[in-house]
This record gives sequence, C-alpha cells and structure tokens, in this order.
Amino acid sequence: GRIRRSGSSGWPANMGVTATAVLRPFCGPTGWGTDPRPRSRAAPVRSVRLRLSERTEAIPWRGYPDDRSWFHSWGQVSMHPYKPTIIKADLDNPAHQEAVVAMTAAYALDIMGNGAPLAPEVLARLIPGLRSHPTTLVFLAYVDGVPVGIATCFLGFSTFAARSLINIHDLAVLPEYRGHGIGKSLLQAVESTACERGCVKMTLEVLENNQWARQLYERVGFGQPVYGVTTGGTLFFSKCLTERGSA
Repeated sequence: GRIRRSGSSGWPANMGVTATAVLRPFCGPTGWGTDPRPRSRAAPVRSVRLRLSERTEAIPWRGYPDDRSWFHSWGQVSMHPYKPTIIKADLDNPAHQEAVVAMTAAYALDIMGNGAPLAPEVLARLIPGLRSHPTTLVFLAYVDGVPVGIATCFLGFSTFAARSLINIHDLAVLPEYRGHGIGKSLLQAVESTACERGCVKMTLEVLENNQWARQLYERVGFGQPVYGVTTGGTLFFSKCLTERGSA
C-alpha cells in the first residue's frame, strides 16, 4: 500500500520528502512487483518499520508470512535523499564567507543552537575572527549549489596522547534538509581530515535533550568519554567572560 501517516505521529515536518513512494503488496527480493508467489498467500496487514534516510516511520505492510526477513536485509529504502557536496571552506572566498555567515546565523536561530538571532556586530566579526584563528577548519555542505549545512571545527591537542585532535564546535543542517544524511556526510569529511592530519580523536558537545543529534553522533562512534572505571563520565563546563557572552 501507499506509505501514509501511522497513528498520531505523522511525518516529521522537515523530512523533505518531495514524492510519494509506493510499496507493492507483492514486492519481493527480485524487484518491485516481480515476486513469483501467488498473491493469495498475502498475510494480514501488520506494522513494520521502514528506514527513511536517518529516520524511521511505522507503516502498514501487507506481505507474505516469510517476507519480514528479506525485507529487513534488503537494505535502506530511500525517498529521493539529497546528495550533498561537502567542501572545505576557503575563508578568503567571498561566496564561502557568505555561506558560513548564513549557516551560522541559521543555526543560532534553532532552539538547539542559540535559540535567538545573533547580533549584527557578532555576524560582522565572524569571518575576520575565523580567519585570524590559527586552527580554524570549516566544512560546508551544498545541495544543487545551495549551502545547507556547516561544520565549524578547531584543532586542539591531547596532552595524554601528545597528538592533535579536532573539536567540532558547530554542526548544523538547515531544518528542511535534515534526515537525509547531510550531517553524517559532514562528520565523515571532518573525520577524513582528522585522519589525514594524524589526529588522535574528534570531540564535540551536544545538548542533553537534543535526541536527534545524539543518535547521529552515537551511530558514527561518538560517546561520553570515560577515562577510569571509578571516575564517571566527562562533563563539559563553561564560564562566560563577558556580560552576555556565549561560546
């Protein structure tokens, strides 16, 4: 049947789905509508989970009693995901400068970002500040030539390993492009650069209630650092040095 809303959850507002996908009741591992088994063997409607890019949605599925095993092993079913192009930003390039400012400003508006717009003077200082910082690394994600995501990073150093590390200070994707692997692609680009530079690890911080981001980070291997059996997990602390400063 057609993919449709299930229960009261509905589709996430930012799925970015632009076309309706159809699942044939007799779809088999050899292709849509090509299963040789008679349709009379169809089982009652039951609910399975169909993976939609990085999110899942419960849908009603009418299949055969033994369909479930191959359905799960058949792979990810994609709903026309965006195919991002990831580049390392050149902060001397005016187009890249504009994209960095736009992505940072958009991220600041998100409730999981700053929750409020950045002041004009902050945006004016952003590019000069990033350019003057000796360890800045910025990655931009583009879809059809339009900037849709950013990873702003800085090199750090691990004294216990005596090697460099990369801290991902900002990772953001525009809401309408989320759920299509763009954040994961940005993280992969950062990791590739970290490996090229011989870094010992990558670090980042995430809000406790930002479940979507936490799930993404955990899927690609991030976790709360624990350095000793009895020490517990690591916490991130911050102290603002200006009246209305922010990190």
